[in-house]
Amino acid sequence: MKRGLWIVILSLLLILVPILFGLTLINLNLKLKTSSELNAEIVSGKASQSNVAMAISVIGPPYLQINSPLNGTYLISQGIPLNFESEGLTTWYNLNEGENITLNGNININASSGNNVLYLFANNSYGLTQKQVSFTINATRVKVILDGFNKNSESNDESQLENQKKDKKGETTQILDYTLEQLQQLDNFVLDDVLNGKIEFNEPVNLTDNEDFIQGVINFTKNVNISYNFIRIKSESFPGLNKPAVLTLNDLTFSNPRILKDGEVCSDLECVIMDYSRGDLIFLVSGFSTYSAEETPEEEIPIPERTSGGGGGIFKRDYNFKADQEQFSIKLKQGDNEFRILNITNYGKQRVTLTLEGSPAIDNFLKFNQRVITLNPGESKLVEIDFFVREDANPNLYLGEILLKTDTEVEKRVLIALEITSSNPLFDVRIYVPEKYLAILPGDEVYYTIEIFNLGDIKDEVDVEVEYNLMSTKGEIVTSSHESMAVRTKLSYIRNKKIPDHLPLGEYLVYVTVKYSGEVASASQSITLGKHEETEYPLPSFIYIIPLMISMVALVMLILLLVILIRLSKKKPKFKRIVLKKVKRR
Repeated sequence: MKRGLWIVILSLLLILVPILFGLTLINLNLKLKTSSELNAEIVSGKASQSNVAMAISVIGPPYLQINSPLNGTYLISQGIPLNFESEGLTTWYNLNEGENITLNGNININASSGNNVLYLFANNSYGLTQKQVSFTINATRVKVILDGFNKNSESNDESQLENQKKDKKGETTQILDYTLEQLQQLDNFVLDDVLNGKIEFNEPVNLTDNEDFIQGVINFTKNVNISYNFIRIKSESFPGLNKPAVLTLNDLTFSNPRILKDGEVCSDLECVIMDYSRGDLIFLVSGFSTYSAEETPEEEIPIPERTSGGGGGIFKRDYNFKADQEQFSIKLKQGDNEFRILNITNYGKQRVTLTLEGSPAIDNFLKFNQRVITLNPGESKLVEIDFFVREDANPNLYLGEILLKTDTEVEKRVLIALEITSSNPLFDVRIYVPEKYLAILPGDEVYYTIEIFNLGDIKDEVDVEVEYNLMSTKGEIVTSSHESMAVRTKLSYIRNKKIPDHLPLGEYLVYVTVKYSGEVASASQSITLGKHEETEYPLPSFIYIIPLMISMVALVMLILLLVILIRLSKKKPKFKRIVLKKVKRR
């Protein structure tokens, strides 16, 4: 019986040991997970937000580089750009070994016709660096004609330079800053008529590839015409300009323009509209001809369905449109402004006209380039929104919406969070909410890191007033608290806020302001009250199955041992009874 008892005890140990081992694993894993989250997110913040500055000193003569002039032939003798990079204490140059002239930055230089050599020098306490470049001046080699883009551009050399430098229109490339060799493969070439339009080439162009160059002439006036709602390049006479480009037509009055090529509607493969705002139409073309724009004819709208009832019917319209942004978060100082683009697409089968307006809280801070737009089925349009803040605006967080309304009052909403800070804040503030606290439940606590930076000339430690608010997307303050913090140059610390149990699920903002001497800085971060996501433990899942399997095997062994013991106990040995008889002695 004692042997059976020991077997039972050993079997129980076989069961309890793996179970305890499994529970220890789970407990250790939870501690590791909690500790790692606390250290990585609550105490230290996100490591990716840290900035590391490193300075490397190189011992030796200074770095020196000549960017312009280059080896080649220049078409002007005056106003040649001298652009350079230097790390020397002193930098100077001379032309053709003439007088040394100290440099304080990039300048324009004059050179004589023929060959020239520019010598550039820089020194420091470790030595001297010298660079040189050879170039040629030939002011009579090429004549550039740019009437319509520059005044009196028929003239050459000095007067041509004056036209380029002083009477330059818009963003037209200053051709005479380049060598003749560069003009044969010129990148980012632009022809700009400020009043009417602009051409920006996407590929390098060869300005010498034209029928007049054999006479030494590059004639844009003859071959390029930019006028109101009209751009033309005679590519047969100037094949070097027959390249893909972005065109702009200014001050158009169309509601829904489309592109014409040689008077015919341009296909989507050849002409791609990139933007149309404030009357400026920007589109991409694959090559050159004549381009203009016209109003897109209105398509016939199919007769809408009617729902029967009474003596008449009600038109049933099914609009389906969407904006590419659900919300804008914008931070501006007093007196600043910022543009944002909203792309609206009609996914429905009916034409839709939309009216855009801001809700009362933000309407005074925004302006649309067009408040009413019409979209055909499958069409998209870009709406430019100008967010502006007057200098006397009150620093605060303004929450509102941009409403997209149809004639049947179907609305889409774009949430707006506009932070206004002082024009010259003495401090800046940032807020970091760890990822695990971006989605929590009512009743939970949200932890966040606050960083305050001294932007002014304040040398001593000062006390700033810090206010913490939890706000709804309608601008309602749910909870609020404040405290005074001492700041010298930078302060980083952690705070937590308990979410009230009664709050409905949805989007909220943690809004922090720092006030000092009448100036205000602010920062905000949105959080979501919703369900927790399932947590994945760092240990592999099969680790938790091993103790269970061992326990099951031990249980089976215990059952078998018990069965054996029971069977052994039933087999009792049989003993014969021996009777001793007394024997009488004789």
